[in-house]
Amino acid sequence: TTTLSGATTQTISATIATATRTTPTVTTIATVASSSTTTATSTTAEAYVEISGGFTLEVDAADLETFVNDPQVKEALTATVAEISGAAVEDVELNVSIATRRLQSPLPDRRRLAAASVVVSYVVTVPQDDGSSTTATGSSTSVLKALTNINSASVSSVLTPNLEARVGAGTYTVVVQSVAAVVTKVIRQITTTPSAGTSAAPVSPVTVESSNVGVIVAVILCIVGAVACIAGVALLGVRSSRQKGQSPLLAGIANEEVALEI
Repeated sequence: TTTLSGATTQTISATIATATRTTPTVTTIATVASSSTTTATSTTAEAYVEISGGFTLEVDAADLETFVNDPQVKEALTATVAEISGAAVEDVELNVSIATRRLQSPLPDRRRLAAASVVVSYVVTVPQDDGSSTTATGSSTSVLKALTNINSASVSSVLTPNLEARVGAGTYTVVVQSVAAVVTKVIRQITTTPSAGTSAAPVSPVTVESSNVGVIVAVILCIVGAVACIAGVALLGVRSSRQKGQSPLLAGIANEEVALEI
């Protein structure tokens, strides 16, 4: 039997106690939320007709810049085109600009020198129809027919009350000089509509609690191994002495007896 020294026993006990008191650790695994989206699209093509035209106005030269830049004037002109054509106001795009040259007017020379020209151009965009109805309000066929048949008098009869309602009577002196021929153009608008996508629900983070059990076991195994080594060395020494015929303790006693006899 091999007995360990007191110091060795205390060291082993302290090591086991320290390993036992090791604080467990908590590990949080942050799982990334994943999502998938599936999108389907549907494409439709619609045909529209752009009907463009214009007319020329004569305005007092002193009021030219104010007239062209007045938003109320542009609103009145847009309402005039919409009313004549039968289209909605939002379907009318309109531009007002100063003409590059004076019109040849039958007015006296003094009046001609005091007047300036303003060009009004418009584009009316409406869905294309099959042409079967020429009376349906807002249809491409009816709008084209209405704008094709206008003249200076018909424009003036609609424009004058629209101007007076917005800027007041007598604010501007306007004369409709000429009306340009209309031009049509068929365009196609392609519309792509995405459908609603589907997404996977996010994954919640996972918390995993772990301890140092593995470390404690490893320390204990190391201590047991050390004890086993010490015991092995001691046992090896005892066996060696026995092979020589006596143990170290008996050999010592024999030596003492020989000394006494001498």
